[in-house]
Order: sequence, then structure tokens, then C-alpha cells
Amino acid sequence: MENVWLSAHLFYAGHPHVLLNQLVTPLLQSSGLNAFFIRYWDGGPHIRLRIHVKAAAVQTVKALQEAAARSFFAQHPSQRDDTQYRSRPLLPNDTLQYIPYQPETERYGNAQSIGWAEQQFIASSRYVLQHIHDTPDWDNSVALLHAIRLNMALLYALREEEASALDICRHFIQGWLPRLYGHTKDAQAKEQHYMQMLHDRFAVYAPALTAATFQLWREMEQDNAEPHLQTFIAHNREIFCQYRALGFTASELRPIIGSFMHMGHNRLGISNLDEAYIMFFTLKCMEHIYAGMDA
Repeated sequence: MENVWLSAHLFYAGHPHVLLNQLVTPLLQSSGLNAFFIRYWDGGPHIRLRIHVKAAAVQTVKALQEAAARSFFAQHPSQRDDTQYRSRPLLPNDTLQYIPYQPETERYGNAQSIGWAEQQFIASSRYVLQHIHDTPDWDNSVALLHAIRLNMALLYALREEEASALDICRHFIQGWLPRLYGHTKDAQAKEQHYMQMLHDRFAVYAPALTAATFQLWREMEQDNAEPHLQTFIAHNREIFCQYRALGFTASELRPIIGSFMHMGHNRLGISNLDEAYIMFFTLKCMEHIYAGMDA
């Protein structure tokens, strides 16, 4: 029986973690279905939930999902300030809207690899949902630490040489850094300015962060990291094996892994503007780890 993606956009102006903890996680736990999510804002703040379901079961899952959504919105109503979105058409707040999922096939390789990319989305979503559920005092610092952990886990699962792993981080930073200063005539000077800011910001956290991430890397090498991260690593290792079996080279995988990292950051609630910081921290931690391994 063919599986399809049931795509529901859950428009909610309250804290997204309330929706994730009280609607999305219980729905997935009760149904036992695979799914992934992203945070989005077009049409109003919402969670895009894509559930993988047998075609014959779509109506049953829809009914289950709609009942859960009605109950959630009744118990946790939110108020949206529509003046913040004057330039955009809005969809009704506190609603479930079925909007078809459009796979980004080229971004994640080709028609043969997109299914493996979707498996990565599922693994990432499971990790994030579990930790959001288990961390009531979630804040930006917690999100940053989980982003670095997930980035490191991806690089560990990839099993590439040191130069290739660091290259992934550097290319990500170079791609996202212009978002901090825009496209201006003095772009080179701006880049140097912001790179210095990244160095200065990392220096504040470096002693604690490098020690913690070095220990984390050792735990991953010993298959002794916390269970949810170990599961994430195992799934990604298989996904990368399948990509290589399809003929993807290290250079072809680089932008795909960058996209995996970006979407992991999205699920954690990290803003686009903070991503250059996250990846710079990841890069410096990885440089420290490799230096320690070579010593």
C-alpha cells in the first residue's frame, strides 16, 4: 500500500512549544506514525506538520488530527496581532489547514534521494520534540546548545575527513554571514567586522563549550552519548550511507548537509540571523576537537 504525506499547517499565535507539547507530540505518540515538522510564518505563525501515512488511512488520520486540533485550540486559544502582518495575506488563527507538501527535491539531491532526506527530517523532528517536551525551562541558550550537539552529531555520522567536515561549517558560515549585513558596497569590510564579532562572542563561551563538546565527541566515539542523540546518529549514518550508495560525492553532500543543519536549527526555534553564530561555534568546537585528537 502506497504511503503519502498528509500535510497540515497548524496556525497558532501562542508559544509554539505549547502546540508542539500539547498537540503534535501526543498526536504522534497515539498514532505511532512517522512525521516531521518545521516552523513557518507565511500566512501567520504556524507549524507545518507532515505525517507519513498509508493512502487508505488518510481519512482516519485526518479525523484523529482534526479532533485533537479542535480540543487543543479550545483549551489553549491564542490571540494574533494581525497588524504585524499587514503586507501578507493571513489564514485564520487557531486553525488547521490542509496545504499540500511540496518536496524540495533538487535541494536534497534528486528523486532517488529525497526519501532519505525525509527520513532525516523525521529523525531530527523526533530529537527536537523529545527535548522540547523534557525541558520546561527551554530558552535561547538551551536551543543553541542543542543546535551545536545536532550539528556535531551530523558531522560524526557523516564520517568524513577533518578537512571535509570543517569545510561544511565554513561554507555554511560564508553562505549565511551576508544576512547579518546585507549586500553593500563595503561587503568585505562588513564581513571582517562580523567575523571579529563571531570570534569575540565565541571567546566568552570557549572554555566551557570546548570542554563540553570534546567530552561529547568522546561519548559519541564510544557509543555512549545520551540515548536520543545516539538514535539520531544511527539514523543519520544510515541516511548518509544511502546517499553515497546513490553516487553522491563529498562535495555534492556538502550543501545537503548544510540544509539538514539549517532545518534542524529551524525546529529548535533558532532565528536565521543567529545561524552564523551557531555554525561559527560549531566550527570552533570541531577545530578544538580535531586539535585534541591530533595531539
